[in-house]
Amino acid sequence: MQVAANEELKTQFNKTQEDQHNDFVYNNHRIRLNLFTTEFNNFNISYHNNRLISNIYELRTSSAMRYNFIGLQAIQLFLIEFFRDKKEKENNSNKNPKLDDSFMGIYLTLTNMVIDYSHVFFTINNSEIKEEYKTDLKGLMRYIYFSKFAYIFEILLNESISDDLRSRIQFIKREYMIE
Repeated sequence: MQVAANEELKTQFNKTQEDQHNDFVYNNHRIRLNLFTTEFNNFNISYHNNRLISNIYELRTSSAMRYNFIGLQAIQLFLIEFFRDKKEKENNSNKNPKLDDSFMGIYLTLTNMVIDYSHVFFTINNSEIKEEYKTDLKGLMRYIYFSKFAYIFEILLNESISDDLRSRIQFIKREYMIE
């Protein structure tokens, strides 16, 4: 009877450990996905004289008129302006960004968000967590894709981007078009 009781305790302990691990993984993914939404919602840019401000010296005075944009609209405007600026620089044979030009840093941050999103996408789809957790996380990912990433992906796919970034975007896009 003692052996059977010990086996029962061991089984309960293992089940508790597995449940705690599932909860930990689920909560971790949930936090990461919520960070995407926060990053998107807090993204902001400023325009001055009909141009995106890429460094502080473009404002002649502290009272210069600026137009501020936040969230998805800011990201979309930034990407449009970034690729316009990039083409302009390439046409002038100036492909290297200047140290005081923040365009490249912001662009890299955005593309890293896409890469991180694709990593979370793959991790969730291949995880061993409870099906109800996986369903919830996939629903949140779907919301983030359609409300935040879909249009940004279209902008990026129409521009000259790395092959790795292009393949990640195309894979995720195909996955959501199947559902």
